[in-house]
Amino acid sequence: MSTFENMLKKLKENNKLELKQALTTFPNEALLTYSAFANTDGGIIVFGIEETKEGLKVTGVENPEKVKKEMFDCLNNRERVSKNLITDDMVKEEVLGDKK
Repeated sequence: MSTFENMLKKLKENNKLELKQALTTFPNEALLTYSAFANTDGGIIVFGIEETKEGLKVTGVENPEKVKKEMFDCLNNRERVSKNLITDDMVKEEVLGDKK
């Protein structure tokens, strides 16, 4: 079992961690989380994981580059976000089984 898989079993959303399903597109509701993290002490948003009553479900991201581009397009749009605090180096892609 990988380090990421071990970490996944312990994950739970809180004021520093938000899990979002982003199978095919950047979820617009992630902007609210981004704003909250930007106005506090920061945090981590994980795409491709859904929190359900039964626990975490890895849904994956079908096209990570597309979702990443949509995210940066949104974060760099001054009509939607006053300042982008995320750099390309902050975005990591992990593989769990056959899901990204």
